[in-house]
Amino acid sequence: MPERWIRLKEACEMKGIAYNSLSRPRDAWRQPNCGKEDGIVNGRKAWRPDTVRKWILMDDNMLKSLYKKRIRDLAVRNSRRMKGANRSE
Repeated sequence: MPERWIRLKEACEMKGIAYNSLSRPRDAWRQPNCGKEDGIVNGRKAWRPDTVRKWILMDDNMLKSLYKKRIRDLAVRNSRRMKGANRSE
């Protein structure tokens, strides 16, 4: 049987927080997996249960530090990609 998907509204109910406080794009870093969905179900972001379980245990400080780490990692990855593109020219 396929694994169940959890959408943001359900995840918020599980964590005990208001859906409206996380549904805005500027608050995506406070969503499960810093707003990066595990998949799309009927045109909406959805996460796997294990992703939501980890998120439920995290407070805002933990989410913010994870988000900052992901931004740094993305910047490093883009920097390396740009250096590689400059070498091939």
